[in-house]
Amino acid sequence: VCAVACNACGRCAQDAPEVVTMSDGLAVVNYDRIDLADPSAAARCPTGAIRWVEGAQRFEVELTAAGSLTG
Repeated sequence: VCAVACNACGRCAQDAPEVVTMSDGLAVVNYDRIDLADPSAAARCPTGAIRWVEGAQRFEVELTAAGSLTG
């Protein structure tokens, strides 16, 4: 979730309450439960703060978020 783009509308948390919660005005993803996620939660984000990625793309996004991927 992009902290700059998230406007705290809560649509993602409404669509995937078992995976996304709202905390301090931001969506928080529980990656331990990501297997329960549905792409509709990301699709409804009006600002694009949440992206749905699968397979190798997911690994690259996680590394980028952790600051480990360069280039």
